[in-house]
Amino acid sequence: MVSGYAQQGFAREALGLVEEMKINGENTNLLTWNALIAGFAQVGDEVMVLDMFRMMWDNGVQPDVFLRPR
Repeated sequence: MVSGYAQQGFAREALGLVEEMKINGENTNLLTWNALIAGFAQVGDEVMVLDMFRMMWDNGVQPDVFLRPR
């Protein structure tokens, strides 16, 4: 669901789903963060892309080789 929203350009809605997941005690994994980062990159929101990286680290998820900033 998160990926679907993100791919269609609804990155903020995708983030809302992730926030609901956290409220319900569900963990977010690397795939979820990949979808969010891609979604915000797709709509050109560089600030939110960086925020997603920060939030990902804060949630204990480390980027893989494809997500590491260069």
